[in-house]
Amino acid sequence: TLPAIISSLKLIGIEIQLMAASTTIGMLIGASISGPIADRIGRKKTCIILALLASISNILVYLLYGSFISMFILRVLAGIGVGGFLPILAALISELSKPDDRGMNICFLESFWAYGWLIALIITWIIISRANWQLAMTVTGIIALILILIAYPLIPRSPRYLMLIGRKDEALNIANKYGLKLPRIKSLKPKLNEQASILFSSENRIVTLALWIVWFTIAMGYYGIFIWLPKSILAAKVPLIRSFQYLLIMTLAQIPGYYSAVILVEKLGRKVILSSYLALTGISSFMYANSTNIMEMTLWGSILSFFDLGSWAALYTYTPEQYPTYIRGIGSSWASAIGRIGAILGPYIVPSLISIGGWYFAFTFFAIIHIIGALAALMGRELRGKEMPEIA
Repeated sequence: TLPAIISSLKLIGIEIQLMAASTTIGMLIGASISGPIADRIGRKKTCIILALLASISNILVYLLYGSFISMFILRVLAGIGVGGFLPILAALISELSKPDDRGMNICFLESFWAYGWLIALIITWIIISRANWQLAMTVTGIIALILILIAYPLIPRSPRYLMLIGRKDEALNIANKYGLKLPRIKSLKPKLNEQASILFSSENRIVTLALWIVWFTIAMGYYGIFIWLPKSILAAKVPLIRSFQYLLIMTLAQIPGYYSAVILVEKLGRKVILSSYLALTGISSFMYANSTNIMEMTLWGSILSFFDLGSWAALYTYTPEQYPTYIRGIGSSWASAIGRIGAILGPYIVPSLISIGGWYFAFTFFAIIHIIGALAALMGRELRGKEMPEIA
């Protein structure tokens, strides 16, 4: 919808740049604040509030659309909702899962991102062909709102978080209902300065650094590649309509990528899958850079999509496992926030990379970025089949 927004509002210069970055800026803000909020009011409440913010922001587009300022604010608010929601939902699922199926549950959850994206794309295409993009955004927001209201009573609170805030009986009831065995969790009131101190303590410093590097590199690579992927196909002199077909093939490869991670994170471990998938994403990016025709581009673009989205699924499993309940929210969300910085920089630097060495240089650069992420992933803890750490 971004091209439609730019065209209908007749944006120019800095307005185009700000509108293009608006959602990502919102996601950076959301990821930065959602962790501390989730550690104070709980994972479920935080997820619902942020999901409502994202859906209502889209619904209001049809009513408030008309100026650069109103559209920019709505896109930032939607970004805050989505960017804050994702890491906290992963933390909630990790705290509601048994050690043996925790990774599978989170990876399976992440696979629905692809389904949601495809459904939103189809709805938008159908409505735009008959009405306008404002109505399309509002309809997708209404659908999301209905799903949130349906899901709210079905989602339990985190028993680990309830133990943390001293509500032991409620925590045990939920744990018994879902067959969970709760470890001993010290009752503590979250304080931001203490949480930050633990996040960078000698016990967690390496893990935090590793996560920040991985999140930065995977987000920079993903957004840098996929935002510019359509343009790279057109640069190969492929007709516009045909380019959508090739892009769809590459996008569909994301779904089996997710499900391969669902299976393999529990069989081979998080570190192995995350690191190897990031490395294979880097190799695929390099091979895409060396492609000489559209068939090679489609092949390597599909392989790249497969491993890149599988990497995301593994990362959402890997991240909340690294921290105890007391800092799981803030640890997960701040790592995601670092990723959003990479997401802003990735697309922004592509024109400069192309001016230096063409599309070959741009995709080779992102290949190197993914390899760096693959190496950093090896620095974290492997917790396949194990309980997540807790403060003694």
